[in-house]
Amino acid sequence: MNARRPVVPILVLLASAVACPFGAARAAPAPALGLVTLADVDDTGRVALHAAFRSADGGRLSFWLADPHRGGASVAFTLRRDDGSAWVPWAPTVPRAPVVGPQGSIEPLVGARQRGVTVRTRLFVRVARPDEPAGAVPERLPPGRYDVRCDYVHPCAAVPERTADGRVVWVAEDGVFAGTVRGEPTTLEIPPASAELRVDASVPELASAAAGPIVVTVRNVGGTPVRLARRLLVAADGAATDDVDATLEAPVAAVPGDAGAFDVAPGGSVSFSADLSALAFDAHRHRVRRGPLDAMVGPALVRLEVQVQPEGGGPAVASPGMWRLVGAPARR
Repeated sequence: MNARRPVVPILVLLASAVACPFGAARAAPAPALGLVTLADVDDTGRVALHAAFRSADGGRLSFWLADPHRGGASVAFTLRRDDGSAWVPWAPTVPRAPVVGPQGSIEPLVGARQRGVTVRTRLFVRVARPDEPAGAVPERLPPGRYDVRCDYVHPCAAVPERTADGRVVWVAEDGVFAGTVRGEPTTLEIPPASAELRVDASVPELASAAAGPIVVTVRNVGGTPVRLARRLLVAADGAATDDVDATLEAPVAAVPGDAGAFDVAPGGSVSFSADLSALAFDAHRHRVRRGPLDAMVGPALVRLEVQVQPEGGGPAVASPGMWRLVGAPARR
């Protein structure tokens, strides 16, 4: 019973940073934990990294997954570009209030059953080399080919629990997989952006109830006409929040064309503006919901960009990112 299991106080919840509180790590169950890494990128530049856990030989086992919303981390993805640079996903989560009890879940595996963990984000942080300063600003992955690896770490057959007085302790849990597993690697290709298009966007510093205008300019620097979908995407990726998207319709009055698309002549440009506060943003990472930007993410620091897409689909072309504080009083 739980009352008989030994507990050891601990100050941090990151399993990968903690030595086993019971001394030497206990032996893992006979079946081995298998881990497969998958990766993909959509036309908006959002990368999906997936870790698929399974019993390597079909036998029964259990493994621990820490709750990332409460400071835990069992799975770590690393992407190494063909130029040798290494990147890790910048995937902040929505913090949740502390709860008494296990700070994650014990996941059973048997036979062909799998349990997946997915991280979706457009932003990554380059891992600094020893001679480089730390604290890099999150950014999109540069175009290129990446080797994607996933590591799982759990130090021993114990799990972290929060007590009623707020302490986090390790509680022995027989049968939980203990050890380190490196997943089978995969590759990811980030395509280069169109060399013909340039997208510029401007957004003022936003206040909670302010109607912030967003101004968009699309330039065709190539030698052939470009036909673009009339629906643009406004993407907002933030710290401690969902990443959210909104559809921005290029008005026919300002950007002539048909109902679904418009043309930009060689060497030409089109510009228009819209009320950012009137856009409805959708969040999909944790739960589906819709609302104005400040209600969806504020108060938070977010990175905004505007994307245009060729008619008929294909990778979008994005404006440079703009970091803005959303949902906070405007500076005077």
